Order: sequence, then structure tokens, then C-alpha cells
Amino acid sequence: MGRLDGRVALVTEAGRGIGFATARRFAQEGASVCAADIAGGVTEEAAGTLKGEGLVAFGMRLDVTDREEAEVAVSETAGRYERLDILVNNARITCDNLIFRMMDEDWCSALDVHLTGAFLCSRAAQKHIVENRYGRIVNVSSTSALGNRASQTTRLSRRAFRASRRRSP
Repeated sequence: MGRLDGRVALVTEAGRGIGFATARRFAQEGASVCAADIAGGVTEEAAGTLKGEGLVAFGMRLDVTDREEAEVAVSETAGRYERLDILVNNARITCDNLIFRMMDEDWCSALDVHLTGAFLCSRAAQKHIVENRYGRIVNVSSTSALGNRASQTTRLSRRAFRASRRRSP
């Protein structure tokens, strides 16, 4: 028996890297997983890999900055498995630069993915979590913005938002 038997998780940017590792671990612990990523092709490959390991998963394309896509991803996951228990907001974009060299569009893109994307996915998922009277929303961040890295400007927005969403002790 796994720690997540009977649970359902949606993991954003799960086509590769940390998101894929998270989706795999959750599935290994017994969760049914939706591996979502803006690069739709990698989600099918990721889900295929998990299925090949005997795990329960499916993949779908998700642009977290699009309200409708966020709602569809949550609804499709909840519909397929009859519930949604866990959302992992892992989507990120890297467009780091020194502030004076950063284009307005890069800053806006970072805010859209890191803040608005997490908000849209969380809002869509919370309805199911409240109905189930159980759930977890996990906001993944990076420690790379902690040190003396002048070019990590956009990561600060993500870290600040995610830190503000932590549960108080």
C-alpha cells in the first residue's frame, strides 16, 4: 500500500524534470496522475513511461496561463478519476536577466506563468478539494533566487508568491 492509494494528482510541467519526477513518485505511491505540460507531446511520452512501469497516469497539454485550459485540465482529471486530491503547481518559465536588460514582455511572461498560472490552476482545483473535504495544493519554487544572483529577477516573483502561500504553523 502506498501513501497516496486512491488519491488523484495533477502535476503541471510534468513532461520532464522535477515535474516528471514528482508525477512518477506520486504514481509509485498509489496516486492516479495527470501529467500536464505546455509541450503536449512530452506529456504523452511521460504518461506512456509511467504506464509502462505499471502506474496509473495520463498526459495532457496545459498552458497554465489560460483560464479555460486550467479548468479543462482539472475537470478532465477529476472526471476521469472521479476526484482531484492534489495539485502540484510546478510550471515555470526562465527568462532571467539583469533588471535593466530585461524586456517588459519577459517580466510579464514570468508573472503570468509563476503567479497567474498557479492562481488559475489552484482556483480550478479548489472546487474539487472543497467538495472532497480533502486536498493539497503544492507550490514548487526554486532556491536559486536566494543567493547573490543578480540575474534571477523573475525567479524572485515566483518565490515570493509561493512563500506567501505557505501554511502558517
